[in-house]
Amino acid sequence: MANHMINVYFRISICVLGYYETLYRCIFKEAEEDLRGIIFRRCLTMNEWFPACRGRTSATGMWSFPEMCSAIKEWLSTRYGTAEGIKIWEKTSQQYNEYLKELPDYGGKKSSHAFAIYGGVVIFSLYPLLPDQAPIEEIQEFVTSLFMGAFVKLGKVFNLNRNFDMWMINKVFQKVGKKDRKQFEQYPASFCNISEPYDKKNHAARYHFSQCPNAEFAKKYNLMHVLPLFCNSDYWGISQIHGTLIRCGTCGNSDKCDYCVVGSENPMAKEYEIVKDEAGFLVSKKKKYM
Repeated sequence: MANHMINVYFRISICVLGYYETLYRCIFKEAEEDLRGIIFRRCLTMNEWFPACRGRTSATGMWSFPEMCSAIKEWLSTRYGTAEGIKIWEKTSQQYNEYLKELPDYGGKKSSHAFAIYGGVVIFSLYPLLPDQAPIEEIQEFVTSLFMGAFVKLGKVFNLNRNFDMWMINKVFQKVGKKDRKQFEQYPASFCNISEPYDKKNHAARYHFSQCPNAEFAKKYNLMHVLPLFCNSDYWGISQIHGTLIRCGTCGNSDKCDYCVVGSENPMAKEYEIVKDEAGFLVSKKKKYM
C-alpha cells in the first residue's frame, strides 16, 4: 500500500506542473500516447496545428493545445459577442502564423516547455488585438486558468507543508532541470534551467531560469506589458498546492527568473509579502519588522 501511494504521489506531482508537461509524457507512456498527435514545429501554422492535435484533457486537468484554443474562442465570444469573437480569433491565428515564421528553433515537440512557449505566442498574438485593450489585471485570471488550472486538482491531495511532498517536488525540479539543460545544449534559444541544491534546513526547493523564451519574445516584439500574465501565474499555481513562491525577479525585470518554493506554513513564507513592481511583475519582498 505504501509503495502504491508513493507511486500515486509521484505521478500527480509531475502531472500538475504545467510547464513540465513533457517530463510527464516521457515518464508515463499512457500520457505519451495521448499527446502523440501534438506536433510542435516552427513551420506548422495554426490551421495545420489545430486539427493535427488529438488532445484531450487528461485526468490531471491539464489543457491540450486545441482545448486551450477552444477556451480562448469561447472567452472571446462571451466577452465580445460571437461575430466579433470569430473575427478576433481569425486575426489572432494570422498573427500567430506570422510569428512562427520568425521563431528560433526551440526543439519543437521535443521541448519540455512546448505548451508554455507556443501557447504563450498565442496570448502574445491575441492581446494586442483585443478591441478594448483590457487591463492585464482584468484577464489575468483567465490566462492563469489556461496555464495553471491543473494545480487546483493536485492541491486536493498534495500539500507542500508536508516534508515528503516538499522532497518530492524538489525531485521533480531536479529531473526537469537535467532534461532542460540537455535540450538547451541542442537548442540554445530554449529555457536555460539552473538547478540548486535542496535546502534541507528550511525545507525549500530552488532553481532558476537564466533565459526564458517568453521573455525574449516579449522584448523582441515590444510586448513586455503582456509578459506578467505568464510570470504572475506562478504565484497562484504554487499557492494551490499549499505552497508559497518566493521570487526576487523574472527574466522580464531581472537577469533571472528565480524559484524558491516552500510550504505555506513554512516560517520563510511569513517573512515575505507579494508586491507588484512598476512593470506589473509580482515579486517577493522581505517584510520590515519594527
